[in-house]
Amino acid sequence: MAKRAKVDHLTVPMLQRSTEPFSIRFECDVQSKKNNYRRSKGGGMFKPDHVVETEMIALSQIPAEYIGLKLKHPAIILKADMPKKNMAADIDGIFTTILDYLVKAEVLADDCIRQCNGMKFIDVVHEAPSKSFEVTILPDGDLKGWLLDKWDTVEHVWLDNG
Repeated sequence: MAKRAKVDHLTVPMLQRSTEPFSIRFECDVQSKKNNYRRSKGGGMFKPDHVVETEMIALSQIPAEYIGLKLKHPAIILKADMPKKNMAADIDGIFTTILDYLVKAEVLADDCIRQCNGMKFIDVVHEAPSKSFEVTILPDGDLKGWLLDKWDTVEHVWLDNG
């Protein structure tokens, strides 16, 4: 019988552990969470409706076969496409928000240093008509090997200090 993972009310079969890289594309208005939480009258913090709605859209775009993997120490690459008007966006804050989505869907075990200390890499942000984000996850954590395999052009150079 296949292992199953429970995420909120959704139950889906889990993939067998693999070291093969995979990508997840988010076609929604992911924003940095840093300035999106609001203080309630009682003093606590809450997410406004538009933040909750974006989170639900993003979670629905994670393929079922990746939910429940609970990966530890993967390397993660973020590639972003954005309209010119959004080029001043907080890209590292957006990366943090996407990591939170991946933890909520149990693709990652956690995003703390103890569970997720693989290399994180933000690729060039490209100008596009609408926002979209592609996250490539390397379960084996071998970012250098992946980059050397994928990037065969002179414009991308890996600098190795060792």
